[in-house]
Amino acid sequence: MKNLGGGQSNNRILWIDLLRLLMTWMVVSIHGKCIEAPDIISRQWFEFHIIDSMSRCAVPLFFIISGALVLNGDCSVKKSLKRACYIIRLIILQFALCTFVSYLFFDGSAGDVFGLSYIYTKYGLYTFDGGVFFWRLVGCYLMTPLVYEITRKPLIEKYYLGLGFVFSMIIPIICDSKAIPQIPIVSRVIEQLNRTDIYITAGAVYMFVLGHFLRNNVLLSKRVAVFQFIGFLVFYFVIYLCSNYYFDRKPVFWNAEYGYQNPLTVIYATSFFLMFKSLFENIQFCDMVCRFIRYFAGIMVYVFIVHGMIIHIFGPYIPHSFWSISPILEIAKDTTVYFLVSLVIAVILNMVINNIKVSCGHLYRSKPD
Repeated sequence: MKNLGGGQSNNRILWIDLLRLLMTWMVVSIHGKCIEAPDIISRQWFEFHIIDSMSRCAVPLFFIISGALVLNGDCSVKKSLKRACYIIRLIILQFALCTFVSYLFFDGSAGDVFGLSYIYTKYGLYTFDGGVFFWRLVGCYLMTPLVYEITRKPLIEKYYLGLGFVFSMIIPIICDSKAIPQIPIVSRVIEQLNRTDIYITAGAVYMFVLGHFLRNNVLLSKRVAVFQFIGFLVFYFVIYLCSNYYFDRKPVFWNAEYGYQNPLTVIYATSFFLMFKSLFENIQFCDMVCRFIRYFAGIMVYVFIVHGMIIHIFGPYIPHSFWSISPILEIAKDTTVYFLVSLVIAVILNMVINNIKVSCGHLYRSKPD
């Protein structure tokens, strides 16, 4: 059902491939924003956070997409271990590629701010410590045989999602918003309930199961889907602005700063998924466009690997000429440049890896008995 590599598969689902392309662009947008900070409450500040907040659903959506695909396919222990090992190979490939490019482009001299030692350390830490997206995906794949059994029984699946919604969504929102009365007993109870690891395996695995449920059980009309998405988007944007408006150097909403760890972001991502499904699930394209979408969606994993490296290499050389006019134009321009360069590198990387696989296959077949 899911093509984990860079190749193509006739079993790919077109609207999910479209969603994957859009989400990858949004992730690049998050990581490639202009670092220049506007004054709080200025027009630039609002525009900056409009596009930033709209992109924050991208990472949880990748977990939701993965669950929608994987949990509808082969979920055997052998297949799950293969998927997990594939992601680990991608992590190693990311580190090796970044180290090689660092050696190629930077001489490590004292005057070079992007010296070899700096880049090597930065990407080593990012890949094996800070790159939590890939590591959490490894955990999801290792858990697949277990959560697959949950999805086989609709009542158990709903029970699991209900527990997850309460303990990993509602209670953290109440706790982080400081909305509870400052009564010691009530505060302690909420704090204990907020320890979701005691009650339920939440987080990435929850989004995995959520993706399966949304794909197979939830279908909204196009009008309802669009209206519910706009409502959640506006609500999330208001909360996101509050989280970035500091009062006494403390954000109003602590948890809203942390992407996929934020329950509001998961709710927002859910509304985005349902809208996209309602609008594009039955859309038809010509065969050439379908092949184009499927190919590029298949290599988005390589864009994930290289885009951070591309941003660090090309970022200092892209003039931020539109910042005084519109941060939205500036971020869109930077994101487009980073995305296209990353896409070119991903195409080349995909070709090289496929050629290596073909060569290894020929060598294996040519071995004497």
